[in-house]
Amino acid sequence: LFPFYIQGKSVKFIDEDGKRLLWITKSRIYLDVLGLLSKEVRIRRIALTEPNLTITGDELAEIIEHIKAVLSVSKPDQFKVSLKSLKLTDGKFTYTVKAGSNTFLGDGLYADILIKDTAQLDFKLDKGTLNVKDLSGFDYKLKGRLIIANGRVKVPEIVVSYSDSTIAATGDAVF
Repeated sequence: LFPFYIQGKSVKFIDEDGKRLLWITKSRIYLDVLGLLSKEVRIRRIALTEPNLTITGDELAEIIEHIKAVLSVSKPDQFKVSLKSLKLTDGKFTYTVKAGSNTFLGDGLYADILIKDTAQLDFKLDKGTLNVKDLSGFDYKLKGRLIIANGRVKVPEIVVSYSDSTIAATGDAVF
């Protein structure tokens, strides 16, 4: 019975036109069942194996606006939802900024996000490609760590590798 989780295999998310946005080979959602007694859905961990996302900038903006609209409506007797950890293993993505423009492709994406008072993101991308309109592709690797808290992003480490070159950086950003 413990740890209690819900598992899905071959999970697909499609848009209203039937276009596949996200395919997940295997997903597990680990729940704290005691939270349900106090009208809380406490998700201890979401583990996604081989997620494959294909999306455009316009589709992403539409999804974000829809999520904001849903979250802005408060209902009495609404369950509170919390997430403590998200793990992606061997992910792929295709992100097109606008139709016919720059495209970001990624393969071998690993990410581990821990959420407490701050959010900490550790990530690695084994192969990324940036396709700029009318130019050849730019292949790279990426790894790093971000810590997000109080409108500030701390970058303890970020490393971008291209061919035989490597750029490493640290720093802070304020939003």
